[in-house]
Amino acid sequence: INVQRIAVVSEDRSIGTDGRILRDTIGPFGVHIYTNNTHIQPTRIARLLKDPRFNSAPARSRITGNYACEWNGAKISASYNIWNFGHQVFANDGDPETAYITATWMKKPAVPPPYVLTISLADTRVIDQIIIRSWRPKYWPDTSEILEDYLLEVGTEGQWQKIARVDGNREEVMKHNFESRPADAVRLTVEKGLFVNEIEAYGPD
Repeated sequence: INVQRIAVVSEDRSIGTDGRILRDTIGPFGVHIYTNNTHIQPTRIARLLKDPRFNSAPARSRITGNYACEWNGAKISASYNIWNFGHQVFANDGDPETAYITATWMKKPAVPPPYVLTISLADTRVIDQIIIRSWRPKYWPDTSEILEDYLLEVGTEGQWQKIARVDGNREEVMKHNFESRPADAVRLTVEKGLFVNEIEAYGPD
């Protein structure tokens, strides 16, 4: 190696050499790509992999007062799962850094939209606010990632009431306030979008 520094592609770092030997640490199953172009710009994938949503352990926080959280006895089901993995649990696990993802991550989804997430509360509760958290693309212009078009409903004994119909959303956090009412379930129908990070339901108390 006839250079003094080597850049590690996709890791936004460089390492020194003695002109002959390159020394680096590579973990199990790790792959490093090296270049002598130390002026290479950080790639979008390198920035994405440093995002907390992709490199942090789930917090699984207990959210006080959130009736839709699994910690408070709520159960969630979905009309679509990746390889029967049951990843719908990420939409009510109390951690906004984890996410349920729809089939639109595939160019040709095996299951077309809409995708329905239904949360059954532990008991009938009086609620007046629902918060939905998604993830907006930051590293490339991929409009399919944000939760863009959806229908939000609450249910009581199998009877559903529309809370909101949203088209063209570009926000990561959507707060829906409404007149308080009893409910034993919350239903989100995703018509366009990839990430549903968390669904939260709160009452006037």
